[in-house]
Amino acid sequence: MPRSADANTGRPDARPPGAGTHAASATKPVAGAGTHAAGDANEAVRAEPATIGTGRARDPLALEIRLLGSLLGQVIAEQAGRDLLDLVERVRRTTIRLRRGDDPALRAGLVAELAALDPDRAEVVVRAFSLY
Repeated sequence: MPRSADANTGRPDARPPGAGTHAASATKPVAGAGTHAAGDANEAVRAEPATIGTGRARDPLALEIRLLGSLLGQVIAEQAGRDLLDLVERVRRTTIRLRRGDDPALRAGLVAELAALDPDRAEVVVRAFSLY
């Protein structure tokens, strides 16, 4: 059976017939992703998403952003703890809602929550948003 030519180079394709062309190969789950028990001692493992963080991505850039956001969440959980990751996520979701439509009560609640943070927790939140 003759091999097809590579569209970019015109040279014969070196892959075996059918290799790398199966549509399901792009959607295989990552081995080990989201399979750790909740009782694991490592905070990063507990923060690991069930998928690689790319679900519902609309395009390649959105896919990369979701993946990087998931990885950043794991690092925050490992370095600062799950409670601070939850705080960062809550602030992030609230600011997204405020950007879409201002809600004075929601804004006041966010301002009050951030103003009440002790300096160490505030530093973690600021550092997290400098990385997003």
